Amino acid sequence: MRYQLLLMAIVVGLGATPAAGWIDRAFENPPLEARVRAYWWWLNGNVTKEAVTRDLEEMAAKGFGGALICDAGGAEQDGNDQVPHGPDFFSPAWRELYQHALREADRLGLEMSLNIQSGWNLGGPMVPAEDAPKKLVWSETRVTGPTRIERPLPLPQHRAELYRDVAVVAYPRKRDAAPNKVTVTLSASSGQLDHPASHGCDGSSETFWVSSGVAAGKGPSRQRPEWLEFRFDKPVAVAGFSVQGRPGYGPTEGELLASDDGTNWRSVQAFAVKGRQQPTASFDSVRAAHFRLAFYNAADPRYPQSPRNVQVAEARLVNDGGIVLNVAEARHRPIQMWAQKALHKALSFSAPDTTPLLEELPAEPGEEDTRAADVVELTAQMDAAGTLRWDAPAGDWEILRFGCTLNDHCRVSTCSEGWDGYALDPFDKQAFATYWQQVVEPLIADAGPLAGTALKYLHTDSWEVEVANWTPTLPGEFRARRGYDLVPFLPVIAGRIVDSRPVSNRFLHDFRKTMGDLAVDNHYRPFSEWAHRHGLLLHPESGGPHAVPVDSLRCLGMNDAPMSEFWAWSWRHRVGDTNRFFVKQPASAAHTYGRQFVLAEGFTTIGPHWQETLWDNLKPAFDQACCEGLNRLVWHAFVCSPAEMGMPGQQYFAGTHLNPNSRWWPKSGPFFAYLNRCQFLLMQGRFVADAAYYYGDHVPNFAQLKRSDPARVLPGYDYDVATEEVVLTRMSVREGQFVLPDGMSYRLLVLPERPAISVSVLRKVKELVAAGATVIGAKPQHATGLQNFPDCDAEVARLAKELWGDAAEPAGGEHRCGQGRVIWGKTAREVLLADGVPPDFEFTGGDAETVLDTIHRRDGEAEIYFVANRGNREEEASCTFRVSGKVPELFDPLTGATRPLSVYCQAEGRTTVPLRFAPCGSWFVVFRKPAAAPAKAEGSNFPAFTPAHTLAGTWQVRFDPRWGGPESVEFTELTDWTQRSEDGIRFYSGTATYRHTFDLPQSLRSFAGRLVLDLGVVKQLAQVRLNGRDLGVLWAAPFRADATDAIRPTGNTLEIEVVNFWPNRVIGDQSLPEDQRLTRTNVRKLTKDTPLVESGLLGPVQILTAAAPHR
Repeated sequence: MRYQLLLMAIVVGLGATPAAGWIDRAFENPPLEARVRAYWWWLNGNVTKEAVTRDLEEMAAKGFGGALICDAGGAEQDGNDQVPHGPDFFSPAWRELYQHALREADRLGLEMSLNIQSGWNLGGPMVPAEDAPKKLVWSETRVTGPTRIERPLPLPQHRAELYRDVAVVAYPRKRDAAPNKVTVTLSASSGQLDHPASHGCDGSSETFWVSSGVAAGKGPSRQRPEWLEFRFDKPVAVAGFSVQGRPGYGPTEGELLASDDGTNWRSVQAFAVKGRQQPTASFDSVRAAHFRLAFYNAADPRYPQSPRNVQVAEARLVNDGGIVLNVAEARHRPIQMWAQKALHKALSFSAPDTTPLLEELPAEPGEEDTRAADVVELTAQMDAAGTLRWDAPAGDWEILRFGCTLNDHCRVSTCSEGWDGYALDPFDKQAFATYWQQVVEPLIADAGPLAGTALKYLHTDSWEVEVANWTPTLPGEFRARRGYDLVPFLPVIAGRIVDSRPVSNRFLHDFRKTMGDLAVDNHYRPFSEWAHRHGLLLHPESGGPHAVPVDSLRCLGMNDAPMSEFWAWSWRHRVGDTNRFFVKQPASAAHTYGRQFVLAEGFTTIGPHWQETLWDNLKPAFDQACCEGLNRLVWHAFVCSPAEMGMPGQQYFAGTHLNPNSRWWPKSGPFFAYLNRCQFLLMQGRFVADAAYYYGDHVPNFAQLKRSDPARVLPGYDYDVATEEVVLTRMSVREGQFVLPDGMSYRLLVLPERPAISVSVLRKVKELVAAGATVIGAKPQHATGLQNFPDCDAEVARLAKELWGDAAEPAGGEHRCGQGRVIWGKTAREVLLADGVPPDFEFTGGDAETVLDTIHRRDGEAEIYFVANRGNREEEASCTFRVSGKVPELFDPLTGATRPLSVYCQAEGRTTVPLRFAPCGSWFVVFRKPAAAPAKAEGSNFPAFTPAHTLAGTWQVRFDPRWGGPESVEFTELTDWTQRSEDGIRFYSGTATYRHTFDLPQSLRSFAGRLVLDLGVVKQLAQVRLNGRDLGVLWAAPFRADATDAIRPTGNTLEIEVVNFWPNRVIGDQSLPEDQRLTRTNVRKLTKDTPLVESGLLGPVQILTAAAPHR
């Protein structure tokens, strides 16, 4: 409870009526579906029945709604210790623990979810390599015809565990216009499968050669150099070189060598560079047929003194005219971002902007390597041994032997011991079906009648196999879905240009889109169907946020409860909101696919260990996630830690550590109640948004955090992101608005600013506009893929002319079509304002640093706004809501109190309310009751607080000797425990009780108003008792409690129980012999040199007078 409780008391004294109604009662004590869930980590399987029962009982007591059983490893990551291994996942002993957990959850009224494996990247020890994620590899052979070819084709580089041939194709090579041009063969001292020597001279800085070393000290040295060698078909004159290293990993020392025979080498030019310098050199021409760039040292940010390898993006030899000699194969510029477009390489880390995949360099005449019509399939002419028998026609031919091997990332991640194995190919339905029958069906059977009740959801966690670009059914699926054959375009996967640069890009679009379709139809759709047969629901993290080949919103739309993640603040990992918040994506999926719940793995961190603070880290992170659309937090991580593991016990290497061992757990209930109250109101009714943004039909595709604003409606309005599927199958028009079957509606549909569009979507846009809708976007020029090419482009041109008119000037305009209109050259926000639709929320007051975030939901006639102060200082602002004719009510999620506001004004269909926000504070403003009396435009809705008395003097402080603290000590002044000289206080973690007696000053003994106790600075939580009366737990600034009914003129006894977190005791123990330590944990990141965390009651403790709001 907080000082806001006194607000209710003050306004009741002014004539307010107590809140009534089910929503008020449920807000005060939210129902099960609104309560927070726990990411319940069974770490390395090390759990016991006793620990399971204790955890679940404590969750229920503190207001949790349930937990996700997540058996996983990872304790030892980031330099921490492994924990003992318990029963193997899925073993009889493990399944007995699982059944025990379900029975206990049923007894306690909790809802459980089950991660259907140990760790993530769905799979396990029973998965054969054949069912694992795969990628395409190829070898290249050149022949000249006419001739009879009967020779083995080189086996593509592959992993030993799996190789399968896919196809053999040949295409006629263009003859070089320069008859005297030399050819060059490239080789290397060593290489890694995914980064061969060819990547070091392919004309693209996005790919790179990596020497074979993977461990410290295995990089280049003078005793063991690594090298790139260039063998020309005849001697050439080299007058210089340049080496572009991969940033942070390039060569720092080496030399260019020359040889006439490839055996005897002579030095040409040495180099040594520092920092970010790239090796370059010019010299008098040296003629030879063989040149070698030898590398003796390299950069390595992790092991700067003993590099693991050397990495080269581009190495060039030039003649005295500056002509590059060693990239004779580069007849054209490579396809821009070819490796990412062909799914050989992922985009950046999480939920990236995928627009670069849709961009390309201008086409140049004659740059194509071949035409699709000239590509010859030779698969049937190669036998099982790899021997090709073919009568090659006249000309120069390039033969590509394509095969598949295991993907770069193909194993289960972060599993407990005993569950290591291959991950499943996420595009292969049969592979999933086999796993389902082997693992999931037995686990559902174990649940018995509790399946669908105590066991509510099935789950899979992060998809971190990254990109994969092959699955056995792909050729047939591609033809069925895209309408043409994949095989003639396979050279594009190998970096060639087929037909033209635009055509090749459009094939790659179709290729990626097909992989995305298979992720839905062969994995998440059957997952849903098979679970629903048992009355179970799903909430997998199916939308990434890793940059995997999915249409993320479509995958999330398959969930019964779309789920993603958000991270608490950390000083070392995922710095910045763009890298922390991934909630707008599942929220948009929930809103556009008709789901009620928006889940997120929340408060994940890497770096802190019990160091995340509540009011200025976790709370504002949660509030921001709520404003993105969250309404059910799954706390990461709640590690089950048996009593045998000591205190604080075993922990995963990441996440905000929480369990009953947490020092603040006994006083945690009010914090969880805050989360639950927010979630309760944010799952009422439907989200309110003015715009839907169609984000395209390409794969991969992700929605970013709210402020990325692709719809261009901010500030003041909100939006959802919609898939092609939503536009085509769920969107219609009613009374000029876009509506979905579940009741969501939008005033505008915003198209992406791109030249290409799905033909199907453009047809639907015409239908929607004709029915009276407003669409915003630039006039498209062509279709996205090659299906029905070139007729598809003709159809796009025809539809675009009908919708945008003949003269769609880029600067902007509007064209009527049927009952609706198409607008371009304006943002959605500009269109809404021009249409007379004011912002849904805006505020005045504050300054440039004031940031208020909000989300709006509508439940029947009730308008529910959540407004959060993103700053750590108090703010006062006049907040304007697009509601009129109703009384604003303040719902305080910290206390559960509700009250009508008396000071507000209404004009032009909106209501302006003066609000005061605590640092990182938040309110719900609810409009549901008619305004019966005229509003009061002047005054304040909040009491004015005035410091009246400071509690100075001595404090008696009691610590717990079991945790090293003194039983009792006097503090002559309030100070940080870590600044005390006593080790028992400096390193103390736990609860200390401050006791102080005082009399009210004479001036306050007859004060008729409310008196408030202000604790000043508290690190971290405090429970306050005054004269034996409990004033509640204070966990958020400004740490105030109403003392009016407990305080006496004289003889007051104040007791404040202050609790901090674990780090200080763990840090202090690192300087003690092991047998004298009070703590036991596998966490090793807290050392004797780790800074201590500020702790205790820092004050000043004051009594404030609270003047009633001015009326």
